[in-house]
Amino acid sequence: MHILIVDDCRIKQVLLAGILKDLGHTCDIASDGAEAISALEKNNFSLVLMDCWMKVIDGIEATRIIRSPESKVRNHDIPIVCISSHAVENKVHFCLKAGIQEYLEELSCESVASVISRWA
Repeated sequence: MHILIVDDCRIKQVLLAGILKDLGHTCDIASDGAEAISALEKNNFSLVLMDCWMKVIDGIEATRIIRSPESKVRNHDIPIVCISSHAVENKVHFCLKAGIQEYLEELSCESVASVISRWA
């Protein structure tokens, strides 16, 4: 799979890219929602792993734009999984309401592999 990582934390970008490589997948990295939208307009991805709490355009707003039929992204129905270590119930609700399919708190090889298997 070709997966888009969207996170403003360089450490999480490197960690996720390494996990995906170990699992046999390729990835591109965007540092915020605006970069993610641009990448999704230009490339085909199988899945988006997106932090919801970023500057510029956060993951919730980026998801709303991705899901909008007026946006220029190639796949409005692409699976989007929120990656965040700050799961607060009301924030999870806002993520799901925006169109994010799943909320992943733990970033391990096993948890990422499990998410990929569910959305592949």
